[in-house]
Amino acid sequence: MKRELSGSLWSYEFIIMFLVAQMHPVLSAPTHMNCDIFEKSEFVTALLLHEAIQTFEQYIAYYHFEGDPDELLDSTVAGVTPSEKQLDIYVKTMLFRLHIHQVKDDQEKLFKAPESILMPLKDIRHRLGHHLDLTKTILGLLEGEVELPPRPTPLALPYEHRYEKKVYGWKILASLKHWLARVLEVQSEAKAGCLEGI
Repeated sequence: MKRELSGSLWSYEFIIMFLVAQMHPVLSAPTHMNCDIFEKSEFVTALLLHEAIQTFEQYIAYYHFEGDPDELLDSTVAGVTPSEKQLDIYVKTMLFRLHIHQVKDDQEKLFKAPESILMPLKDIRHRLGHHLDLTKTILGLLEGEVELPPRPTPLALPYEHRYEKKVYGWKILASLKHWLARVLEVQSEAKAGCLEGI
């Protein structure tokens, strides 16, 4: 009888401890699994940067532009904390994805650009979507549940003439490659910080 009672008490105590733990979740320390997401993000960013540089070079060769134009979009990563930086990356990834889609549409419909221009733009747009998902996962690891900003509204660009639209594509690709270089630095720092925390 005594044994049954102590077994019942033990079960009761276990249930209480389990319920208390559920009410007060303990945040786990970084693990290799958590750090893998930073490594993936760094890899995807490096790949995007490589693709953006190649696409930029193909674009300027095809349209006979020279050098880097003034940036059309801000290529910095704003924020002080890792979470703030990742949130800024998330927002700008959405924005760049929208602009790359517009450039791709212009190249396809207005200029009948060759596949050497169109395919890399499609690939970049697709990979930016993957980058967006990775950044969302990183934000979840850093902040738990975080309210993400809504998707940007469709673009209303002031460019009417064909030449302006060619220049627009040139400037977007230049902004993208500069921004991705900065994002790569931030993602490398984030990965190093995660690995140091293990």
